Amino acid sequence: STATATPTVTSTPTPTVTRTPLADRIAFSADDNADGWLDLLIMPPDGSSSSVIVRKGSDSLMNDWSPDGQWLLFESRRGDPPTTQLYLVRSDGTYERLLANLPPGENTQASFSPSGNWIVFRNENAGQADLYAVRFDGLGSAVKLTDDAANDRQPDWSPDGSKIVFASNRDGQPDLYTLDVIPILSGGAVTPPTRLTNNLVEETNPHFSPVNSSVLIFAGFDPTAATPNWEIYLGTILGPGSGIAAMNLSNSLGADMEPAWSPNGARIVFTSNRDSVEMEIFTMNADGSLPAVIPNAKTREFRPNWLY
Repeated sequence: STATATPTVTSTPTPTVTRTPLADRIAFSADDNADGWLDLLIMPPDGSSSSVIVRKGSDSLMNDWSPDGQWLLFESRRGDPPTTQLYLVRSDGTYERLLANLPPGENTQASFSPSGNWIVFRNENAGQADLYAVRFDGLGSAVKLTDDAANDRQPDWSPDGSKIVFASNRDGQPDLYTLDVIPILSGGAVTPPTRLTNNLVEETNPHFSPVNSSVLIFAGFDPTAATPNWEIYLGTILGPGSGIAAMNLSNSLGADMEPAWSPNGARIVFTSNRDSVEMEIFTMNADGSLPAVIPNAKTREFRPNWLY
């Protein structure tokens, strides 16, 4: 499949962003002013400063950057009665808006396609959780990607935009799956996904490497480990029907969760409570070496997402 199956955005063209060292940023959620709510913030990887992008009387949970760095995609529980929905905001905090054409129910856990044209997300309605995609430009209606009674969640795009990886318990335990999405986005029927893992490890938060469609990271809980806890794993897809080869990158006594790649695939940002009671944001090299906390004065840090 090629990207020609994805319509080109024309009504809201995406500006080109010139990358500079000053643009090296991590977006995340944290309780910035100790009011009990999680705000949406941006900081450099050294934690030397931070800017509040969204502060509401509700949690604002980071989901993803747009590929050009212009928009932040986040979820927040608002309204009367309150529901959790997906919102967009400019990276300078302006032009906040509800994502258009969301299906009924609660909509969360979203990810931009590499082209920026599509957004994939989790929809929960009437007790069923499936994956959908909508166009960023607001044209057309939501496209249903999965249709299963199981809990499908946490989708992420491959770097070529041809497939997504996600977590699901559709086969009885929390495992990872991939799905070819181009045929479905082009009007085809929903097709079964490919199962990547089949073990006792509970796997969540999968993310394809931005430079290699055969490599991904995810968080996993292994109940058979000597000290069971959440760890960050690197997975290499072995081939059709062969699953993945997984390697524990974090190997700590704390809970290591919510991994995300740096855009060049050389480093990983994640959350951990290895050094404190509450979750903090750490970085490490892609081979698990040189883990280090990002120092700042925030509390309850979650959902880090890195953009150059």
